[in-house]
Amino acid sequence: MLSPMSDDKISRPRLVLGVWAVAFMVRAFHNQALLADPLYYNPLGGNVPYLVMAEEIVAGTLLPSGGAFTVNSPLYPYLLAILYKAFGVGSYYAVRLCGSAVDAGTCALVALLTLRHAGIVAAWTAGMALALFGPMIFFATELAPVPYTLFLITLAVLLLDGEGGRARLGLAGVLLGLATAMRPNVLLAGLLALAVPWARRFPAPGRGAVAVGLGLALGILPVTVANLAAGGGFTLLTLSGGHNLYIGHNPAARAQYSLPADLDGDIFQTMKGLAEDVEGRPFRDDEVSGYYSRRAIAWAVRNPAREAALTGRRALLLVNDFEATTYANYQYQIAWSPILRWAPSFAWLLALALPGALLFLDRRRLHVWIPFLVAAASVLLFFYIARLRVVMIPTLGVFAGAAVARTLTLVRRRDWAAVAVAAALAVAALGVSKLPLLQGDTSNDWNKAGGVLRLLERYEEAEAALARAGVANPDNPNTWLNLAALYRDTGRPGDAAAADARARDLLDGQARESAGFRAALEDTGG
Repeated sequence: MLSPMSDDKISRPRLVLGVWAVAFMVRAFHNQALLADPLYYNPLGGNVPYLVMAEEIVAGTLLPSGGAFTVNSPLYPYLLAILYKAFGVGSYYAVRLCGSAVDAGTCALVALLTLRHAGIVAAWTAGMALALFGPMIFFATELAPVPYTLFLITLAVLLLDGEGGRARLGLAGVLLGLATAMRPNVLLAGLLALAVPWARRFPAPGRGAVAVGLGLALGILPVTVANLAAGGGFTLLTLSGGHNLYIGHNPAARAQYSLPADLDGDIFQTMKGLAEDVEGRPFRDDEVSGYYSRRAIAWAVRNPAREAALTGRRALLLVNDFEATTYANYQYQIAWSPILRWAPSFAWLLALALPGALLFLDRRRLHVWIPFLVAAASVLLFFYIARLRVVMIPTLGVFAGAAVARTLTLVRRRDWAAVAVAAALAVAALGVSKLPLLQGDTSNDWNKAGGVLRLLERYEEAEAALARAGVANPDNPNTWLNLAALYRDTGRPGDAAAADARARDLLDGQARESAGFRAALEDTGG
């Protein structure tokens, strides 16, 4: 059995403030260390569409241009716009600190949730584990919607954990609706929450479920209305679902996120352009999602064995220690941040959490599993990428805190057999998580850093960054293109010509990869 919640009215404020303060300070130090990174004020990649849209909102363009939302996170640009209005457009330092403060709040909420189920020792353990947890620290400053999504879903679970008044359940639904507007894959959390009144045996569970459902709809409604007002027809959230599904289910699909280099960037537009090229006709934005969804489903149905193998590998990657990131690179940031360098990784949180998960196999506590189930379903349905997995972290934090507290109790009781079982589970989790399934590649990030430094005419630093990119992946053609430009800038035409020749060879290889992806799209339509 788990320990009941402590009734100490002093311990709860100390718990919340203590966990929040430690978590925020750690993230603030990490943010400060990242100021040395050339990419800090020059973000590149998938975050750029959000940043551009936020600037447009501040300038007065309140609705998505040309129809419904095509970005993965419809609500996030509006939140960014609010921060821009408060601190100035492009105020990335303030935006990152706000994300850090919100993420620290999530750590405090997890501590409160753990307190209710496993006592004060478990609560402090859970809160501090997440306060020092590397992936959460990383995402807190990534200029992405992750910290806000985690905060909203954790607060909703905390509300679902209390007594089941309909107002409380409705508010939990609203928060899950807003989290869904921030990251559409979180819609599953709202659907799972509909079952909580029955699972927890609330009075009049049907009315409770209606309250959750109405709240969920209310949280999503602003995005749906914006889509209608922008001329996008009835689009619940965004038009980005179909091509994301196809990325995970096509002849060239991998268990992790994988896309030819020339299709990266504004992925919706590049995938739309690819569909138009293959079909030889223009596409409306609202046609793209259905086009790719049909092909993804058709491919999966025709190739069940391969899909089963991909699903199995994704299940292993779901609990793997490697952080597969795109907008910013976890391994790259380790070079700049001593905080991230020494922070505990996913494997250690999983090792602590697995024994604790057994304590929550109770229908009255199944709502604590909601973040985990959302992350697992998202990875298995689409592909493994760290920002899909990170949604499970609040659940793992609760489990870890409960496991540590329970193990200490077993030690005091000298129940060595039970302690040995918990230790064996932790070691097993650590071993599975440490399987070498993926390898890091920081070449894109060092290449971008080198490009920024070259434009700033900091040539020695630029060459050092590009050298690190070459070591990370000597087959990245962009590194050689940037080196060629750097050599021309510094009066080395011979070196520039050699770098250009190397880049052309590698670009030919990328062109073949893109041609294969295009041919695969044609095949899936057959």
